[in-house]
Amino acid sequence: NNQYIWQFDSEIKSGQIFSRLADSAGIYKIQVSSLSSFGCRDTLTRNVTFFNLPVPVISLQQLGVNGSNLQILADDVTGIPVISRNWLTNIGFTGQDKTLLIEIGDTLTLNVSLTLVDSNGCTGNANISNFFTIPNLYFLPNVFTPNEDNLNETFKLEGFIKFKSFSMKIMNRWGVVVFDTNNPKVGWDGKYKGEYVVNDTYIYFIELEELDGDKVVKKGYILIKR
Repeated sequence: NNQYIWQFDSEIKSGQIFSRLADSAGIYKIQVSSLSSFGCRDTLTRNVTFFNLPVPVISLQQLGVNGSNLQILADDVTGIPVISRNWLTNIGFTGQDKTLLIEIGDTLTLNVSLTLVDSNGCTGNANISNFFTIPNLYFLPNVFTPNEDNLNETFKLEGFIKFKSFSMKIMNRWGVVVFDTNNPKVGWDGKYKGEYVVNDTYIYFIELEELDGDKVVKKGYILIKR
């Protein structure tokens, strides 16, 4: 059996297989000497080029709301030539392009992983996590017409709404509460104790807590017209 002696810089090791991580990129000289059982000796010297492993850099950008989904753009901003990319997320979105469009339908922690192979054939991987809250997009009308024509029949928040907590009270001009609810999707139908109230201006008072913990108070006037 042959005996092998390896030399890499100042390091000398024996064995049939030699492995070593370089301290930095560059050209290194590696030498191997072989001694056979018959006393024959041979030496081979090669220059080996080491490249820095690519370290992917991921950018996450919140684009806005599409319907009831929040759109997020993942972007490879590493800035190096690559042969391939592979995106993975914890919610099933994948891709191979420089950017990946992600849509989430609820508040969550998004985990994004990017593996790329650079032009030297070296592979690098990076992960990023971020907590996203879908912003509420809602508006309040200032007039509604509860006249059973199926148009503008209730007063409520319109648009995309998700809260930790919610309460709404509606009072007449004398301070009597004519409607209250803790459900943001339930609106006032213009009735008090089963009967339609008179056409007039009423006061609404809303307290809510956003999913990110922000507390909001809204108050104003609503006009009933029939």
